[in-house]
Amino acid sequence: MKDTIMVALETKRGTPIKRGKAETPTDAAVKLTRSWRAFFNWMHSECFVEKNPFVGIGKEKSERSIIETFSNAQMKSLLNAPNRSTFTGLRDYTIMLTLLDTGIRISELEGIDLHHVDWRERTIKVYGKGRKERLVPMSRVLEKALRITARFAACWIATHYSSISITTPLRFAAFNRR
Repeated sequence: MKDTIMVALETKRGTPIKRGKAETPTDAAVKLTRSWRAFFNWMHSECFVEKNPFVGIGKEKSERSIIETFSNAQMKSLLNAPNRSTFTGLRDYTIMLTLLDTGIRISELEGIDLHHVDWRERTIKVYGKGRKERLVPMSRVLEKALRITARFAACWIATHYSSISITTPLRFAAFNRR
């Protein structure tokens, strides 16, 4: 039985994935092994099989590949793409710069209020997974972009939505993903 399982795993490793998410054959084999192991553990615990065929078969781990980062030219190209003379262009530039400069998650960015920015210390208070609070440093370039965007946004809101006060807290969540 153990030989049959090993042959099946080797076959699965070599089988190209035809549909769905780009899952490598190794990942598929790891998932299959985990499922079978759990199934046979249950079968053995319920006395459906006398011997668990997965005893002695080692646990396999998925390969972890390194994610390629942007080159300097690609980053410059990305940051130069938005038209910063418009509100949405300036907003998009500031969002990209914030993500690149601080390394925060998009979900953390969406939760930032302007009162979370400490201009003197040049830090931003973000709330991560599980509402864990942390301070992230920001560069002078990002500080300048945030100040310009805040001023531009206050003017834009005042001219486009007369019912909203300029003192209404400006949230990055207002720049939500679309």
